[in-house]
Amino acid sequence: MYKVFLLIAIIAVIGCQDKKSIVGKKTDKEKLIQNAEPPKPKPALVVENYPTSEIDINLVKTPQTVGTASKWIIVGGTRVGDITKSTTLAQLKNSYGAGNVTDNNFTQGAKKFLTSKVYEGQVNEFEVFWSDTISRKSPIMVKVTGPGDWRTTQGIAIGSTLQELVAINRKDFYFLGFNNNEYDGYYNGKVKWNKGEVGDKIGISLAYDNIANAKESFITFLNLQSFPSNHPQAKDLSLTVREISCVFR
Repeated sequence: MYKVFLLIAIIAVIGCQDKKSIVGKKTDKEKLIQNAEPPKPKPALVVENYPTSEIDINLVKTPQTVGTASKWIIVGGTRVGDITKSTTLAQLKNSYGAGNVTDNNFTQGAKKFLTSKVYEGQVNEFEVFWSDTISRKSPIMVKVTGPGDWRTTQGIAIGSTLQELVAINRKDFYFLGFNNNEYDGYYNGKVKWNKGEVGDKIGISLAYDNIANAKESFITFLNLQSFPSNHPQAKDLSLTVREISCVFR
């Protein structure tokens, strides 16, 4: 009987030692987690965290603003060509030709605006948003989309490049990414000037190109997050101005 109890005690001790060795032993996955370096935080998407863009002043070309050229000059917050905040539909037709003006309804989400499109489908196309939709007078905004003669007083035009915009603004700025599933893409590429020379009276939206050769970079910008113009992948998208807007205050 004594030998039986002794044998049971020995087996129990061995069993405890085996359990301790099993409990103390770590799997390869646990070892990997323990020895892994903590993930490095990604830099915040702000201008200051990236190298400053090179500013080439030679890219700044101030347009002629007198004479017949004034018909195509955009002065932020003041006028777009011959259009000011007191312009009427009759005056618009007199300046740009009655045959070039068509009625239009612009919808943004639940909001609807009565507008007038001018030179629709032509190189100098633009759209006037009326505050008085009954009498068709007192524009609240003019939006230029045609890549023709339109220029801001600083020289921004439809098709201006990212590098040109940085030079005109004299500093890097921010723009929203691209997501056609949110707000029907209305806010895609909207620019914030970061207190630069352009100021907030000129609204700009950017368009991308060269996606076939920059798919990996493009994925980075597929949301409405704010990105700095000096983001290292921004140059891969061949960004250019697709729209210029002026809001009358």
